[in-house]
Amino acid sequence: MSEQTQAVKASTPTQLIRLAPLTHAGHAREVIRHSRTPRELVGDALDLLRAPLCEFVRSRMEREYGERWSEYALGALHASAGLDRTQHEHLKSDLSALLTIVSKFWNVAFRRNSVRFARTYLEEARDFRNALAHSESFNMADALRAADTVHRLLPMLGQTDRSQSGRLRATVLRHSTSIRDEARRLS
Repeated sequence: MSEQTQAVKASTPTQLIRLAPLTHAGHAREVIRHSRTPRELVGDALDLLRAPLCEFVRSRMEREYGERWSEYALGALHASAGLDRTQHEHLKSDLSALLTIVSKFWNVAFRRNSVRFARTYLEEARDFRNALAHSESFNMADALRAADTVHRLLPMLGQTDRSQSGRLRATVLRHSTSIRDEARRLS
């Protein structure tokens, strides 16, 4: 790798950099194309899950526990995970808390009337969320899996519009394909 290439990569650590092949004149011409990293794509997929999951948790827990559902949910979070959640508002933005609630209350509030694979997809989303929170690395296959999992999970949560998750999944697939094609071309 040339010094110039290393400098470009070092100056943009969160972006994927690809260099064009040599030009006809034999000089390296840099064509920098910024793409979302696999880690960012996994985060994007999980962000699409937050609002529908919040509504799903609220409706199912409210059906079982009534108006005091958030007290039960917050109590389970505090007791089981050591999370200091004292306000209902935290549930709207905390994907970890929402996924934990589903896991803790699955048999009571979520199992009935759920699609057979919903729990599997929710646990997979939880694994992706935890890996993201603990700074684990991701590759494009992971990003595609996360995008696909969210895309499949959304209708199970009552979300009818999957256009954003479909676009994200197509974007990840295009990135994966272009990286694979470029690797073949260079080898």
